[in-house]
Amino acid sequence: MRRFPAAQRALRSAEYAAMETLGLGFRHPALLRAVQKVGTLHLAATVKDPRLRRALTPDYTLGCKRLLLSNTYYPALTRLNVTVHATAVEAVRGNRVVGTDGTGADVDTIILGTGFHILDMPIAQRVFDTDGVCLERHWKGSPDAYLGTTVSGFPNAFILLGPHLGTGHSSAFMVLEAQLEYLAGAVRHIRSAGWAATDVRPEVQAAFNAEVQQALPPTVYNSGGCSSYYLDGNGRNSFSWPWSTVRMRRRLAGFDPEAYDVTLATGFGRRVPAGR
Repeated sequence: MRRFPAAQRALRSAEYAAMETLGLGFRHPALLRAVQKVGTLHLAATVKDPRLRRALTPDYTLGCKRLLLSNTYYPALTRLNVTVHATAVEAVRGNRVVGTDGTGADVDTIILGTGFHILDMPIAQRVFDTDGVCLERHWKGSPDAYLGTTVSGFPNAFILLGPHLGTGHSSAFMVLEAQLEYLAGAVRHIRSAGWAATDVRPEVQAAFNAEVQQALPPTVYNSGGCSSYYLDGNGRNSFSWPWSTVRMRRRLAGFDPEAYDVTLATGFGRRVPAGR
């Protein structure tokens, strides 16, 4: 691949195409049944203990939570020195962990794998709008942004890996590449047009959010029967992109100045629609 970069690009394109094909099932969960069958067969072939196998079998649709790919996870759990307690933790008493099902285990070390808080963005406490209200208070627990990138009331602010751009099958690098192209296009346009500030119009952001929320219900993210980190503190899915990443890249391919109000560099702070 060092000698022939085209080989690396070809491999990346093939992997992207494979994962994008899988993503079709995320938007039409009935198509995931065949994939789930493969997963069930793999679990049966790897884990012989029926009790352990039952504990490791999800009770929700594949893709409802983030997919993790590993060749070593199941074998590690079948080792003789490993015991799986499929229960929540009720209490820690001294060096003993007690589960909600009454089982317990003496331990030397506790590692808290508590999952992700991807929608509780620390930056939201440090960025303020034109009225001095921080982004966290503005969102009220449900992050929202136009194309996952700009927020009305926060001029010249661009968010990377923002709300509504997450997928359960593709790569964050792809999302970043698409967003950075949009951001770069915005900066070029701002400079060439002589703008001092640009702010996405609230009705444009609201329309995009309504479009996303209307498309989410039939996807596996919302209908898969699980509670995942895709859902924010208000129970709303503020994370997922309900369409293909091809559509995402197309939507972010070019900066759309008509979606923004602007302040001209020579306008003494006067805000005007972008088309004027």
